[in-house]
Amino acid sequence: MSTDSPLSKGATIAMVAALVVAEVTASFETSMVFTSVKAILQEYGRPATVGWLLSSYLLIAAASAAVCSRLGDMFGRRNLLLLLLGCSFAGSLISAFAPTLEGVIFGRAVQGFAGAVLPLALGLIRQHVAPSRLNMSVAVVAASASLGSGLGIIVGGVIVDTIGWRHIFSASATLSAISFVAAFLAAPRSARVRSAERLDIVGGLLFVPAIAALLLGISTGHERGWDVLSWGLLAASAVLLTVWLFHELRQASPLIDVRLLAKRSIALTNIAGAIAAIGVLQFSQLVLLLLQQPLWTGAGLGLSATLAAMVKAPGNIITTAASPVWGYLSNRFGASRLIMGGMAVLTACCVLLIFEQDTLWAVVGIALIGTVAVSSAYAAFPMVLVRAAPLGRISETLGVSSVIRSVFMAVGSQGMLVVLATSTVSNPAFGAAEFPTAAAYKLMFGLLAATCIGTLLVAAIIPREDDASDDGAEPSKLPASSASEGSWRQAPAGH
Repeated sequence: MSTDSPLSKGATIAMVAALVVAEVTASFETSMVFTSVKAILQEYGRPATVGWLLSSYLLIAAASAAVCSRLGDMFGRRNLLLLLLGCSFAGSLISAFAPTLEGVIFGRAVQGFAGAVLPLALGLIRQHVAPSRLNMSVAVVAASASLGSGLGIIVGGVIVDTIGWRHIFSASATLSAISFVAAFLAAPRSARVRSAERLDIVGGLLFVPAIAALLLGISTGHERGWDVLSWGLLAASAVLLTVWLFHELRQASPLIDVRLLAKRSIALTNIAGAIAAIGVLQFSQLVLLLLQQPLWTGAGLGLSATLAAMVKAPGNIITTAASPVWGYLSNRFGASRLIMGGMAVLTACCVLLIFEQDTLWAVVGIALIGTVAVSSAYAAFPMVLVRAAPLGRISETLGVSSVIRSVFMAVGSQGMLVVLATSTVSNPAFGAAEFPTAAAYKLMFGLLAATCIGTLLVAAIIPREDDASDDGAEPSKLPASSASEGSWRQAPAGH
């Protein structure tokens, strides 16, 4: 594995700390708005439009994860990271001071460019960190997403309840400014890179609307029912993705090199990630639903949304604190085995929750163990990809993986609601709402256990990192855009 001259231990710690702050900022922005939806609805009404506070961010984040990650590989990861943190700051200010709901939504869309922060951060780590510290550094930065997400829900809730919903954007702007300064000071400066590759603009212009139509089609199907619009968006996405795929395969230097997905370690890791996204990554959401469901339904524990979030918070904190452990275990046994271990533990947790849903301490304890198991796998996936990807396309590879995960998480979320709706209960004395029965929860936890086993089985055949060069992608057989990796290694990198 070739990198720039590795940083010293002190410089590595400083850079990783700055990248942790950047990823906490990005994940904080993802979750913070959940707590403000009710207050914004009370001020503006228009539920369908308010929904775009979530959709606009997620659509831009998905596109940014792939396209901006690749631009970072080409023109400098540090440069793109600073640019995206600047977008995050600007978007936060726009939303904080916009006089109209449309302005707030526009600000959220600008914030969405932070979706590429994690791929760029992990690319910087691969480029500048010594191999002996690589897994530990990747684990710490990847796990910080859990901390940012938890902070977004808790801090956002406190701000909304005390000083008003617009101030969550002030908090986000402050975090963005801090992370920009930290990255500016700690991320290594490098000489300017002049890439010989021609920028594949058409690839970006086709890919972005294709992914946007796909996610939007799933979202509208979930919110409004599977009408003509939803299916039309999915059909348009399929056409655009097909055209995009053939276009990229014809390019010597494509914006997103789909041929890298044929590399065995990358392909299997993405397959395992997709299976996990459909089921495994729905675990926390399902537990939160169970915690909040009214007691009269015969399933659930009747907690308020705030109390349920507070009960879940220790899991976010523990998973972040445990990140060095994931780095140590991956160094000792391999990242793919870390995924397998996490899935084995989570399978047991899901099976236990099939039979134990009535006791608060038991559900919380099992959920805590399950959350830690999910975290170990979440940290291990990028460890495999960081070592398997060519140095000049690390962030791109991670960005595409992020898009795959986002798409399958959206599919999994929709599927979970369909499964829970197979058996419901209602009571006119408590309103017209219908809630899943205990049987529906048991079925869903059983299906989650099945996806855990599927993820484990695929992870079992991912090549070990030490054998990455032997997994079917010898340098002489790589596609043109990857075989030119030597030119990236020889240049003074500014990624």
